[in-house]
Amino acid sequence: MVKGPYSHGKTKAEVAGELRVYLVRINRRRSRFRCAEQRYLQEVRRHVVDAVTSGINVEEAAAAAGYTPKTVARWVAKRSLEARGLPVERAQERLVRIGERRRRMSQTELKISARARASVRRAMEVGLSAREFADITGYTTKTVDRWFESALQALEQAARQREVAQARRGKRRRPPQHLSPAGFVHLQGQRLSTSLNSG
Repeated sequence: MVKGPYSHGKTKAEVAGELRVYLVRINRRRSRFRCAEQRYLQEVRRHVVDAVTSGINVEEAAAAAGYTPKTVARWVAKRSLEARGLPVERAQERLVRIGERRRRMSQTELKISARARASVRRAMEVGLSAREFADITGYTTKTVDRWFESALQALEQAARQREVAQARRGKRRRPPQHLSPAGFVHLQGQRLSTSLNSG
């Protein structure tokens, strides 16, 4: 299990360093997973093509194994000469196992990406750019940019809600109706620095 970075009693630079180490670990975990997935995919292709050769139609095989009919049809077109027929019952059992394994692997992949995405807010607070985040984790720049944009929107909305709540309690004047994402990240960085220095 990959442990996350903590900020208690540490400087902003120290937190950034810990975050980079954490993201590297996520990347390694993701790389190992993808390598295992690619090795397993070779076995999957063979079993799925065997199932189709045994008399199971492409749509049924695809649904059971968890792949699209288009993908299965492409495998069959490339590998049908190498396939060997099996009893239909045995071929169906293999497809069920493949589908269950694929669902487990999908869940694992989602957990890995969730850990990475959950680190975006901390990355913004310590000044880690989306480009560096993508380089360290191995996710595409497009994906990471989308994560950062989503996090900025969530932070901005949360800040407005807090400001409005404080204004209603009479602690502050009514906040401005718009706070730019860049301005909010700057504000969050200042708050983090204050928190770290006071700790």
